[in-house]
Amino acid sequence: MLFRARTDTTSSKVLDREQGGGRKFAEAKERVIADLRKLKEAEAYERWLEGLKERASVVVNRPLPDGPVPAGTEVPAPGSGRH
Repeated sequence: MLFRARTDTTSSKVLDREQGGGRKFAEAKERVIADLRKLKEAEAYERWLEGLKERASVVVNRPLPDGPVPAGTEVPAPGSGRH
């Protein structure tokens, strides 16, 4: 439908009507439900993954490359058995 609305009032007038796209309400409803479910699952997965990252403790078990150590990096003492 095409509408013409006057900006100084709340009235409107139907100018033209068009037939719908042929999709039935039930079909569209199922598609919307499936899309919303996928969105909610993706959001829940991201929250779960962020929670894992927050609780994770990462230890690098290999020698650091030569060069300056980035700020905030714990450097093990020589002979501590940790690399």
